[in-house]
Amino acid sequence: MRGQSIRPSQFILTYGVGAVIDTREGPNVILDFQKWGQMFTYPSTSRALSDFEIRDDNVTALLGGGRIFTIPTNADLEKPEDQLIYRTGLFPHWGKCEQHDILYPITPNGSTTCPSCPPGKYAQTEAIRFVRACYGGHLDDIDWPRIVHRKSGNCSGKHFRWIETTSGDLRSVKIQCTTCNGEATLWDIYNQTWHCSGYSPESDETEKCDREAIVVLRSASNLRIPEVISALTIPPKCTQLHHVLSLPTVQVILTMHADADKARLLSILKQIASSNPRLIKQETIDTVEEHTEAEVKTAIEDCKIPADPKLTPDGLKEKEIDALKYAAVHGYPPNPKRQEDFEVEKGSAVNIDYSSKLKIRVTPIKRLRIVMAQRGFKRFVRPKSIPVEKFVPRLVEKFYFDSHDRWFPGIALRGEGVFVDLPPNESLNLDEEITKMWFSEFLRSGKQRSYHPVFVFWHTFAHRAIQALGLDSGYSSAAIRERVYLKLDKDGVSGDGGFLLYTSQPGGDGSLGGLIALAKEFGIVLETAFRNIEACSNDPLCAEQVLTSGRANGAACYACLFLSETSCEYRNTFLDRNLLRKSI
Repeated sequence: MRGQSIRPSQFILTYGVGAVIDTREGPNVILDFQKWGQMFTYPSTSRALSDFEIRDDNVTALLGGGRIFTIPTNADLEKPEDQLIYRTGLFPHWGKCEQHDILYPITPNGSTTCPSCPPGKYAQTEAIRFVRACYGGHLDDIDWPRIVHRKSGNCSGKHFRWIETTSGDLRSVKIQCTTCNGEATLWDIYNQTWHCSGYSPESDETEKCDREAIVVLRSASNLRIPEVISALTIPPKCTQLHHVLSLPTVQVILTMHADADKARLLSILKQIASSNPRLIKQETIDTVEEHTEAEVKTAIEDCKIPADPKLTPDGLKEKEIDALKYAAVHGYPPNPKRQEDFEVEKGSAVNIDYSSKLKIRVTPIKRLRIVMAQRGFKRFVRPKSIPVEKFVPRLVEKFYFDSHDRWFPGIALRGEGVFVDLPPNESLNLDEEITKMWFSEFLRSGKQRSYHPVFVFWHTFAHRAIQALGLDSGYSSAAIRERVYLKLDKDGVSGDGGFLLYTSQPGGDGSLGGLIALAKEFGIVLETAFRNIEACSNDPLCAEQVLTSGRANGAACYACLFLSETSCEYRNTFLDRNLLRKSI
């Protein structure tokens, strides 16, 4: 069987454990890590998961102490590119023979059971496109025998005729038992409430579940939404020295030798490296050696400060916006000597007076590092019996447990960006009427920050800026990601905000200075972003949309605001073109 290639970034942002992927040989489900093979099932003495660890205190804190690893590729494991290194599972387990119009169960090895086909024929390419899922994270085949035999329950037939007429709607498709002629239509299947089986194909396990399941297409985008935790690497722990001093082995040394200086630390590192090179690599020693005694001492003190175990995503964003605003004025680092994971040149920020209402500051971020980890997934499949405002899908965590630690898959990306916020002593002039609607929803949602009108303004602004960059700068809009900020005042009501646009995809549009070079010309970007903001090809329908209970958007659609899933942190929600255009 041939394999399917997936990049580590694709795995984190799009796929992941529990995802159904369509390959040239039919759909497969990505299994739990324990079923992958290689170092997950058969731990190797030569390569350990810790060799691929990504260190970031903030992401680890948000993961409840979980560690992060980048998924080893064929090149990392020194395997040929065409060699299969990880296993997937066959799913769905039912197929439809297009030649004979027969619905049948597929065997565990992927062979057909169609009575008119030769036995042993590979059948996963014929897997049915309909599945049932629940918002608790379970996924299973539709119980075809029970549906078809709901009126004649004594029949044990498992082969069904797929009968289609020319009308093309769901009622025109009949599934008929070849044994008793019992039948049902696709309309019957789609419009009934089904009990969830509690089955999870990634683990091949079943648990008790009393939720309602619904029928969806296996390729539906809402079937599996990855839950991604991300963090911008900010001062002080943003140098290569901080990274090596944060390694578990080095941390043990620093704990045992609390008063160790640079010379003492190097002596211990070299002693361990000579007896066990896997524990201490030469680049760790080289990094310590090239820094001064004062730099090593300061970095050791920084690394002794643990991450806040009560850190929240909102709290992390506040730390980031503080670091970005400080760097916009003072730059970072104060005396640049080496390439670091956060670098802003002092005096590089540009103030732009777009209009009497809107004045912004654009700060080029010369270097940045983003760490992303996939915590798990949610299935946004809502039964009709649950109102939109009360629908809360369950988070299903997926990690590898090595008997000591939970390991979550992640990626570390480096690149460049531009940070956009207000100059000092400036404030937004938001439209009062629309602001009241969003603020009411902000209070109703328990002060969820993404509903705050200041957040909605900056988020909508970020989308228009990304679209403008895609049109005029030569960058693909799908290669630019957003990071939107809101820092509330002590009263928890008013607040300040901004957004970071960055490109950091390896092998994509690159990060060679093209984005930060646009900071001085950002006025042109603004002209493009707001050139046709008054109109949308879906107007008047789009412009007339207002925020109501159960909605997460105002005036927003694919024609004017929506971006690709690689760019938007919030899946194209919390947007309002009317709020932006009336406030600039």
